[in-house]
Amino acid sequence: FATESYTRSSQAAAANVSTALLGGAPNPFSPDSGGNEVGVGANAIARTNLGDGRTLFGNGRDPLNVNSRLTGSGTGDPSRTVLRVSVSDGEMTQEVNKPVLDRKPRISQLTTDNAAMVGEFVADMRAVSYSEKNKTIPIINRLHINDSTLPSPGSADFDMSMVQRSNVTAGKYDFTVGAGWNTADGWTAPGAVFTPGSYSGEAAGFNPLTTNWASFFSQTQNATACTLPNSTRLLLGVCP
Repeated sequence: FATESYTRSSQAAAANVSTALLGGAPNPFSPDSGGNEVGVGANAIARTNLGDGRTLFGNGRDPLNVNSRLTGSGTGDPSRTVLRVSVSDGEMTQEVNKPVLDRKPRISQLTTDNAAMVGEFVADMRAVSYSEKNKTIPIINRLHINDSTLPSPGSADFDMSMVQRSNVTAGKYDFTVGAGWNTADGWTAPGAVFTPGSYSGEAAGFNPLTTNWASFFSQTQNATACTLPNSTRLLLGVCP
């Protein structure tokens, strides 16, 4: 498993970091993701613990909560982030690669089973911006079965490129920036309200703002997180 992501920083954030490096006291600031960067407190303790899942401060206080008002999950502007996530177990490899800020990602999956079966899926949206929702992208979707008991070699194979009337909706969505915070420095102002952006188009059925992220949490895969002192997971009852 490998993951790496970078969010565009605002000039104000960069200035704060520079001030801190020079020995000054930085003010609270929000990374320029265009999203609900919550929990950046106006005191040194909260700033120190920003993103630390072991405390009740910062975005890490309850990152899997379905309420995006608390976590900020799903509220970011995708055109302000580059990322790469790769997962592999030897038989299946998945990757999401988004190398350009204002362009959509390339999503791929390769599955093999000792050469008996090979499945490949690639949706390459890297040439499409977040303002385009009607552009058809190149798709690879094929499956090869190597089985000597088949009536003829390749008789169980599938290749989407051979389908005469395929309807490709992948990548057909756009993103409209929301109103954002209703007050200056909303990420630290008590009671501030953040209005996130929205997706529309044929491929915009998934709503990140209503996803139950806690369902992705496995206790057996997070033994360390569940035993750390003051773990947010423990406090919230997710861990046993």
